[in-house]
Amino acid sequence: MAAVSSTVQGVVIRMRLSFSITVALLGGVFLGGLTGCESRRDRAVLEWVDEWPPAVTFVGTPPEELAKLDSFNYEAWEQQGRALPDAEETICRLLKSHDKRLDRRKAVRALDYIGTAKSVPVLIECLRDEDGWIHSEAVIGLRDIGIANDDVFRSLVRCLNTERGDTSVIAAQALAELFGKDAIEAIKQHQKNLDREAELMAKILEAVENGQEVRGNVPRAETKKAGDGK
Repeated sequence: MAAVSSTVQGVVIRMRLSFSITVALLGGVFLGGLTGCESRRDRAVLEWVDEWPPAVTFVGTPPEELAKLDSFNYEAWEQQGRALPDAEETICRLLKSHDKRLDRRKAVRALDYIGTAKSVPVLIECLRDEDGWIHSEAVIGLRDIGIANDDVFRSLVRCLNTERGDTSVIAAQALAELFGKDAIEAIKQHQKNLDREAELMAKILEAVENGQEVRGNVPRAETKKAGDGK
């Protein structure tokens, strides 16, 4: 009887072990399949994003690259992107993970074309990017997507105070379009900051021209920043 019980236990153990191995193998195949699908989707989206012409033109850009700006079919490119499965989600995921395969400038521009409310948190995060060009494109994306909530408002107000003048102007335009009269106070405060800075610059120039010590004749350049809330 003891021998029979031992035999049964051995069979049960082998069955459990076999079942565990089978589950592990099937799970590996399933996960591998998911990874493969994601990899193929990533490649398709990356190739689509990369088709965009040079995100910005620099002196010395090859003529054939500059020519793409005039001949590029923007409408067809946008339609192709919208037809790709999960293109917006894929771009957002790759931007958040700082995937090195992705051209971040082109990716942010792509979200301006196909982005929805899903892209807003990622675009807000892009406003902290070290690349000033990405700042401007992220502001444009937020404006064009058109979500007018508190997070967007605060983020655009912070952009008013950036050192990049073009970003400040675009941010003011976006605030005006999205929030209307609610944006007036923030834009006015920014204008006061600019006026104060212009006044200080004039005093610095006057002191230099008159041979005066700048530090003793110009007030400390302290300006109040525009508020971060409505």
